[in-house]
Formats: sequence, structure tokens, C-alpha cells
Amino acid sequence: MLPSAVVVGCFFALCMLVGQSFAEVGDFSQIIGGWGRMGVSVAKFVLYALVFGVVANVLFECLDRRAARRARAYADGGVRSPSAGAARQVHLPTRNPAVAFLDKHLFGCVLALLLVSWGVYLVVFAPGSLTYDGARSLNQFTTDTRLENHHPVLMNLLYGGIMNAARMVGPDNLGLFLIVVLQTLALAWAYAAIIKQARTLGLPLAVAVVAALYFALFPAWGVLVQDVIKDTLFCAVLALFALALTRVIIASSQQPATVWQWALLGVAAALVALTRNNGIYIVAPTLLALAVLLAVRGRHARVPRAPRAPRPVWPRAAAVLAGVALVYVALTSFIYPAAGVDMREEKEMLSIPFQQTARCLLEHPDDVTPEERQAIDAVLPFDQLPQLYDPHLSDPVKETYKLHNSKVEGSFDYAEQHPDALKTYLVAWASMGLRHPLTYVEATVANTYAYFYPGEIIDCEGTRPVLLLEQIGEPINLTYDVSYLMPASVVDAASAAVQGTLETPVLAFLYSPAPYVWLFVLLVAYLAHARRWEGLVVCLPAAMLLLTVLAGPLNGHLRYLMPLIGLLPLMWAFAFATRNHRER
Repeated sequence: MLPSAVVVGCFFALCMLVGQSFAEVGDFSQIIGGWGRMGVSVAKFVLYALVFGVVANVLFECLDRRAARRARAYADGGVRSPSAGAARQVHLPTRNPAVAFLDKHLFGCVLALLLVSWGVYLVVFAPGSLTYDGARSLNQFTTDTRLENHHPVLMNLLYGGIMNAARMVGPDNLGLFLIVVLQTLALAWAYAAIIKQARTLGLPLAVAVVAALYFALFPAWGVLVQDVIKDTLFCAVLALFALALTRVIIASSQQPATVWQWALLGVAAALVALTRNNGIYIVAPTLLALAVLLAVRGRHARVPRAPRAPRPVWPRAAAVLAGVALVYVALTSFIYPAAGVDMREEKEMLSIPFQQTARCLLEHPDDVTPEERQAIDAVLPFDQLPQLYDPHLSDPVKETYKLHNSKVEGSFDYAEQHPDALKTYLVAWASMGLRHPLTYVEATVANTYAYFYPGEIIDCEGTRPVLLLEQIGEPINLTYDVSYLMPASVVDAASAAVQGTLETPVLAFLYSPAPYVWLFVLLVAYLAHARRWEGLVVCLPAAMLLLTVLAGPLNGHLRYLMPLIGLLPLMWAFAFATRNHRER
């Protein structure tokens, strides 16, 4: 069995055991609770590892054989083998005119399919659904609320600008509808381009069609495009970044990419960094990896005999990274603060330690020193934490943070008076973790396991619904007079039908984020096995997004992972692409 398949099989087995235990009892006791259970756990581990490892091994070998057959076919035909680094894919001729037409006009067909399918949601739920996060974004530039970067300033400015412009000529429903139309057009174009690019790289047409049908017909996407929320537009922005990254890699394998290709990559990278607070952690490692890839590729490339050797390409990637970093720092450290935007809400990065502290106080209430109690109480309400703790959601604890928290009155003044409170808390957090490491691990796993345990859907008793179909009211909706245009009976019936898909057996499985994570894990394992470094670089934005999601507030929520799901066709194309032997 291939080593990569063995590793994936063992990882899958571990996640299945842990996921089942936490889904049933919320800790590791189902795995390590006595010798009998440990024996059963070992047997289950071996079974899961063997089954999934064999599946992965068969898949990897099939992909290897496919690549070898296509390489031989092109070699026998005297045609250069297309590859992940080729400028375009040369498709074998087909006798079916309909298939040939679809292949030739794939972008337009997918775009039309998405617009028609998603257009149904735009009509039924017109003018769109104003969500909690969407209202907070709009508040930033349409009311006198405190300016902050909890939701990215650039996204707030865009949404608020559209709403303000629409208010000059019509009702708030018009502004909401214009935002929804912008989101829909951007996402439809981005995913049509993703599927077209994936097909160009060698993704089988049947797989491309399945991907298009999934985006068009799976209700989560139709609901997302009509939600006024930053996640929708970010899906399109991340797709643009992945496309620009792919095209630079493709072009650079044959000749230096053009200035416009590098400029598009830089703009897309800056947009990712500025439209999501975790975006900079996606962009920076990716551009650094791109520079390394181009440097290594240039070092091993055959240099043609010429008076002067060609200039290395990797400095251009480094220049783009430096430019994006400069723009990001200039905006977030100087321009935004000068405009009155408060950038000090650090609580979003503290979900993991806050959950660990709360669980530790719940399970070990008597093992806290006076100094630790004082340090914790300086940043969180010590006595309330055991009652606030929710294993799947960090918001109940996180929203009580006493420093730089717009939801806690006077928190910014309090933070000025206690400048060392967070540092002191982190010392107490570390000391408690040394005494109760298992509790800390369980707190983190309880808030993340559903991303790896297929079929598990976390709804947090309705506080974080999977599908957002409502008009948010007070106190978040400060001034917006918005309502659905269709009769209430139509909206309620459509909403019930869509929500009902969460209970439909096959569709319910697709609402779990774990299947998509495992498609991604399998892909990364295969690309590493096949040494397709170009594909691994293109996978890096998705990998960094996944890591930031795991460090986020909510366990197993599909919406947080949808930007990654949108990239799967493009990333999997690198597994189907035929490698040129000269690139090995």
C-alpha cells in the first residue's frame, strides 16, 4: 500500500473514533474509558484505517495509471503532453456534437446555469435576507455606530456605499437587492471561471458537470447568494485569487508571466487580505510558497544556450508579497485608525484559550489559585464561565471579553486602565493548562471535531443556523426598513422547503463540512504522493483557510468552509492533469 494512503487511512480512523466519542459523550471516554473500550477502539481504528486506506490507495493508483496512459497516448500521437504547467489543455476529439459544444462553451453554460438556478432564490426571497452580520456591516457606514474592523472595513464600505446610494433614489429594499445582485454575479462568474479553468487543466468533463450541478442545485449556495453577508463575496474573492495564482503558475512554466497576470494576482491577494480578517494568513504563506516553487523550478530548469541566462522569476512573487504586505499594513495600521476605525478587537483570535479556560473551570472548579482567578476575572467574568461554556460555540464566552469589545459597554476605557490584563491572563491560562492538558485538548476537539466527522451538523440550538432565511430585526437592525416582497405564505413555504433539506438523508450529508474536508485531505495526500508541487501551492489558500476555521468560534459550520468548497474543482484538476516528464 502507498505510504500516503496509509497515512490518510490512519488519520481518517483517528478522526472517526474521536468524532464518534465527542458526538456521543463530549469527551475521549468512549475511546479510553477502560481496557474493554480501548480494545474496541483499537479494533475500530484498524478497520477504519484499512478500509479508508484501501480506498485511498485504489484512487491514487487509478490517477497514476490515468496520467501514464494519457502521457503515452499523447507521446504516441506526436503531441506534447499537456500538464498542470501547460498553457492550455488539448482535448481529445469527441464524436458527440452536444458534448463538444458543452466543452467548448463550458464557461458560458455554467454561468447561465448558476444565474438561472440562483435567480429562483433571488425572486422568491427578494430583495434578499438581511442577516445579523450583514446588518452590522451596513451599520458601519450608514449609521453613527462605532467604526470597527470586526467585519472588514472594505466590505462594510462597499455594502454601506451601495445602501446609501440606493437610498437616494428608492427604498432600503432597493439597496438590499443591489447588494444581492452584486454578490450573485460575482460568485457565478467566479465559479464558472473555476470550472472552466479546471477543465482546461484536465478535469474530466463529467466531473466538471457534476461540480456545476452541485453549485447550482445544492440549496446552501442559493441561500448564500441572497444573504447579505460578507461570506458570499469572500467566496468570489478567494476564487479570483486561486485563479490568478493558477494562471501565474501555468504561464511561468513556459515563459515569464505577463505584468498583467502578476498585477491581477497582487490585486486579488490584497482583496483576500482586506475582505476577511483571516485573509492575510491565507495570502502571505501562499505567495511565499509561490516564490519558493518558482525559485526551485528555475534552479532545476534546463537553461538554453544563450549569451545571457534568463532572469529568475521568483523575485516577482516576492515583490507581490511585499506589495500586498505594504498595502495591508498601511491600511490597517495607519489609514483605518486615522479614519477613526478601532482595530483593537483581539477577541476573535482567542476562541481556543477562552474555551479551554471555561471548560477547565467547569471540570476543575477547585483547582484554581487566587492569582489565576484574579487574572481570569480581569478579562472574563470568572463566576459565569462554567454556565456560559458551550462545547461547540465560543461566542457565549468570547462575547463577555472585557477588553476592546464593542458589545461590552466601557470595555475600551477599561482596557486603557488595565494594559497588562491580557498578558497576565495568558500566564494563568498556561499554568492551568500544564495541570490539565487533557481538558485543554478536549475543549479544542469539542469545538472542531465536526469538521472531520462526516454527517455531523452543529446547529447550536438555532443560535447559528446553517441556512439564513430571515430579516434581522432590532437591536442589530438600526435603521433598515426591509421586508420580503413576496407574500408571507410564499416565503414561509419556500423557507420551510429549503430548511427541510437539512432532514433529507442524502442532502443532509452534504450539509456536513466533513465530506468536503476529506475530499481536500485526499487531494493533498495524492498531490504529495505524485510530487505535484504546483497543485500543492494552489491548495495552500484552502489549507490556511481550514486552519483559521478550526481556530474559529463554531464547530462544524458549513458556511465557514464554503470558500474552500468552491475551490475543490480547481484543486482536483491538478490530480487529473497529465504531467510532462520533463517536469518531474
